[in-house]
Amino acid sequence: MPPDAGDDGGSHADSGGMDAGMKPDTGSGMDASPDTGQTDGGDSGEGGGGMPATLLAGNVFGFSTVPPTGSADVNPYGLAVVPAGFPTTGMLQPGDMLLSNFNDPANEQGTGTTIVRITAAGARSTFFTSALQGLSAGLVVLQSGLVLTGNVPNTGSAIGTGALQVLDGNGNLVQTITDATLLEDPWDLTVYDNGGTAQIFVSNVVSGTVTRLDVTIAGMTLNVNAKVQIASGYATRPDANAFVVGPGGMVYDPGSDTLYLASTAEKVAGVEVGTIFSIPKAGSRTTDGGMGTAVFADAAHLHGPIGMVLAPNGNLVVANSDAVNADPNQPSELVEITTSGQFVRQISVDPNNGAAFGLTVGAFGGQAAFAALNDNQSTLTVWETGEPYHAMNELSSVPPTGPAEVNPYGIAFVPAGFPTTGTLQPGDMVWSNFNDPANTQGTGTTIVRLTQAGARSTFFTSTLQGLSAGLAVLKSGLVVTGNVPNTGSAIGTGALQVLDGSGNLVKTITDAKLLEDPWDLTVNDNGGTAQIFVSNVVSGTVTRLDVSIAASAMTVNAMTQIASGYATRPDANAFVVGPGGMVYDPGTDTLYLASTDEKVGGMEAGSIFAIPKAGSRTTDAGMGTAIFMDATHLHGPIGMVRAPSSGNLIFANSDAVNTDPNQPSELVEITMGGQFVRQVSVDPNNGAAFGLTIGNVGAETRLAVLNDNQSIASMRSVP
Repeated sequence: MPPDAGDDGGSHADSGGMDAGMKPDTGSGMDASPDTGQTDGGDSGEGGGGMPATLLAGNVFGFSTVPPTGSADVNPYGLAVVPAGFPTTGMLQPGDMLLSNFNDPANEQGTGTTIVRITAAGARSTFFTSALQGLSAGLVVLQSGLVLTGNVPNTGSAIGTGALQVLDGNGNLVQTITDATLLEDPWDLTVYDNGGTAQIFVSNVVSGTVTRLDVTIAGMTLNVNAKVQIASGYATRPDANAFVVGPGGMVYDPGSDTLYLASTAEKVAGVEVGTIFSIPKAGSRTTDGGMGTAVFADAAHLHGPIGMVLAPNGNLVVANSDAVNADPNQPSELVEITTSGQFVRQISVDPNNGAAFGLTVGAFGGQAAFAALNDNQSTLTVWETGEPYHAMNELSSVPPTGPAEVNPYGIAFVPAGFPTTGTLQPGDMVWSNFNDPANTQGTGTTIVRLTQAGARSTFFTSTLQGLSAGLAVLKSGLVVTGNVPNTGSAIGTGALQVLDGSGNLVKTITDAKLLEDPWDLTVNDNGGTAQIFVSNVVSGTVTRLDVSIAASAMTVNAMTQIASGYATRPDANAFVVGPGGMVYDPGTDTLYLASTDEKVGGMEAGSIFAIPKAGSRTTDAGMGTAIFMDATHLHGPIGMVRAPSSGNLIFANSDAVNTDPNQPSELVEITMGGQFVRQVSVDPNNGAAFGLTIGNVGAETRLAVLNDNQSIASMRSVP
């Protein structure tokens, strides 16, 4: 079943697009059962009287990894969760997450110096700034209250000698551990942590060795009682793109006293592919065991393995760096294997190669979570959901050139059949920014393009400010964008701008009454003709434009106000609240509208309305019929799409009204008859969810969600 032609701002499914690389395996044994109905954390269970849910159960969050203060470092490598029992006397708390950056703001490898903290509530802060450069994937948090971080510095002419730094729970440096032989270049760490004692395993990427440190901890003092080289002989070399390749991520199994190691540059049948090794008696041996035993050396699924964790089901999950054996059809894959070396499945975390690196598992804010870094985008994905983990791309929405604008609102896929003569191509995605780089609302001017290969570019810079959620891409080759500007003293009058496929402005459509403040759009697109439905957020109305298109010329044949009376008001935090996202169903000629500010039981909560004969009426239908007025699940609905498989509506709660910290930034799925099905969160903090679009990406249906807290676009697979 193809998606509705009018879904979300004129975005349409496309049979092309970015290949998520999901390779399910019938022998995985991983539980993909639906949610059982818990409401903690805002994730309600499947309902709808047996209606299958389109939204996958479980929350998935995305975060920017760029430090919010200090050096704006990029290219995150190390990732760790603060364990239960960690002392609560300092800044760091159990359930927090830490990540370390390898590159400086200019993206110079081996010069990053920052560790970022992310709390369970989604707040980011700069936890530590190092005097030593090139913070690597070596990052662990000990139960005793200490943090260990490794580094491999870029001296400008060579790879320098690294160290281990020991920090307290407030990010203060308390100790530096060096050894020119055994700790020459700490690339990654794993730990067997018993509280007062621990064994720290260090992979040295230049020397191609593994060292074990046997330590005791007393207060803030870490005593190294022994250093033992337990493995060696792994392939290693400098690399122009990856800086260096060699032994990386590790997992220790205390039950069998086995260390599993991901080595990036090992050859398989004469080709650099990478290999997963097991090192026996890793915690007890006093001699070098060489390389151990290769347990997985599959060139079809290994592309420079680097990060590695033990999944809750007992399998190993490995991040492919794509530094060797790169395959554009398998970009940035996380590969799951059994500890005996049997392939289970793989998923992609970025549509381009080279994004996957650090991984971790643990309890994030009391919820079991799996997390992966994307060092192409400098983002972090956290799955608070059971296995199997589904493909997820977290992409920065900030324009790569021009003003570094934030707070993305509108998003749309470029449909199949879109002319290929310009910049935009079928399967691309575009989104618009509402805020300027200083985060001033209603002053954003940019539209960003994302290609099928994951490349971002600035597609359009507007002279009109406050580009809204109104963004549509038409089959004919045109793009339509709306705006609601901030004049400084009031909400200004907006317009519709029409662009060609190369981002050139070809027409501006204004009407002081019928297009006063275009907040969102949806389109019934028939190629040479179209109906554009516009929600006006200040006047509280909906206007239909009947247009014809010839080449790059759009002619407005009629403008009709088809609905009115929706609650609207300025808002200090949300700028303005009123009617927003829409879905048009041409089969029934019904327009569905998410209105943010409607009262339910005397309280602002929002409502979903159905407007009959929306494509044919010549008179105002008022507000239409309210089909969903459930204050439990409505928290200022804004963006909306229709799922192609189930036909259900999915809307984003803006949290501008009826805010509930236990249901932050929820996507809510309902039937078209107004029955609740499921909800999931896209950010642990309120106010992140806004624009939505849905379409086909390769063989998968992907839902793209804008997170305007983090200024990222998330793409996730849906049934």
